[in-house]
Amino acid sequence: IALSVNLPFVPATDNASIEHWYYLSIKGNNFICYVEGQSAIDLNVTRVPSTVDGRDACTWAFVGNPFDGYKLYNKKAGLTKILSSSTTMTGQEGSTTYPILTEETKVPAENNTLWFATASTHQTNGFFLAQKGYESNKMNNRGNKLAYWTGGADNGSTFTVSERDLTGVTELQALIDQVKAAQGNYVAGTTVGYLTQASVNAVAQAVTDAEAYLGTTVTEAVITV
Repeated sequence: IALSVNLPFVPATDNASIEHWYYLSIKGNNFICYVEGQSAIDLNVTRVPSTVDGRDACTWAFVGNPFDGYKLYNKKAGLTKILSSSTTMTGQEGSTTYPILTEETKVPAENNTLWFATASTHQTNGFFLAQKGYESNKMNNRGNKLAYWTGGADNGSTFTVSERDLTGVTELQALIDQVKAAQGNYVAGTTVGYLTQASVNAVAQAVTDAEAYLGTTVTEAVITV
């Protein structure tokens, strides 16, 4: 017997072998972005942020399989946190039960750690995410926050992904950081051994241009070092 699972994302078997990172959105264009310290994930980001840090906050990976469920990791939060929430719904239709990133070693006993993905017909390649063991507890956009809808699932519970190609980004960012760290040693002068002021200015401008390019390009695969 061969089982075929057709989902728009490729999961990793564990968080040490993640190869595919995705921009995750709900209800069409509300990106799921991590902000440290928030008690709920606000769904008010409608375009990919321009900064690397902002893009990392909206970047997610799936770890697991369709039978046991998936853990969701966020690139900015790091691989010690997973998306989790209480399995007890509060408020009307679970609208005040908020999924947030929790330290994986400190997930409250009543929280879920795994999500089941099922296809949605509301958007091309759309899918629902429900708590493992609680099929009706599907995440939803409620009041511009990531919450739940327990009475069914529609476009407001439909997730979509677009894969983020990180080719060259890490390397270019590291090079920028290296040059910036050394900039304090670039001293202009008129004697032998000193850089001209024009050279110092050129280095500063090159860093500025590189950061601007890295911050505004969305097709990250074209970035090479």
